[in-house]
Amino acid sequence: MDKITGNASQNGNGFNLSANSQVMFGKLQKANQISFTLNAAANGTSGLILAQDDDGKNGVKISFEPSSNRIAAYVMNGGSEDLANTYPLSGILGTTYNVTAFVSNDVCVVYVNNQLSFSNRVYDVINKKWSIFSSSAVTFSNINIKNP
Repeated sequence: MDKITGNASQNGNGFNLSANSQVMFGKLQKANQISFTLNAAANGTSGLILAQDDDGKNGVKISFEPSSNRIAAYVMNGGSEDLANTYPLSGILGTTYNVTAFVSNDVCVVYVNNQLSFSNRVYDVINKKWSIFSSSAVTFSNINIKNP
């Protein structure tokens, strides 16, 4: 863990995040596998940010948005966010998500509950950081990163 913004507490290999919080981790490699379980809030947004600069204003945000029944990707540039891609969370009951994200070079595929996959282009990943975030109180558990 490199930096906490907002309020987050570590619990083993997981974090409890309060509203509008973020935990930034170390630099990504050429190939990465990030996995975690997200217990999301029904009315908030939460997920991970890839290819993030040290200041946290640039990157690609993968956001779980249960109230909109979707997962979405946003390109973050200088603090603004532009919607790039969405996919419905149809068929996934509740707000607990088992997530595995594979990032290789500039391709990211996120698998959710072994039921759906969500792919995006993520440029300039190598030596950039990654984060977990939430707009409301959530729990990320079983966080694991591998660099195969």
